[in-house]
Amino acid sequence: MSIEIPTNTPDLNEQPYRGSFQQLFQANIGRQVKIDFLVGSSSLVSQSGIIHAVTSQYVVLRNIARETYVACDNYSIKFVTFL
Repeated sequence: MSIEIPTNTPDLNEQPYRGSFQQLFQANIGRQVKIDFLVGSSSLVSQSGIIHAVTSQYVVLRNIARETYVACDNYSIKFVTFL
């Protein structure tokens, strides 16, 4: 199974993305991560997987064990752990 990512995404090496999570993820495609997201005002939810793709709006993680992909909203990311 695979996922189709739009090809008309902005260059994440240009402003305003320099120093952003998007640029960090793009430089580490293929690495295993755990990402913590803030849901509401006080709940953290975690997603783990291999960085598969990055856009200006979301990052896609691949879970090999489940054979699934999850698209994660960049704007609710609070912590990233590289495993």
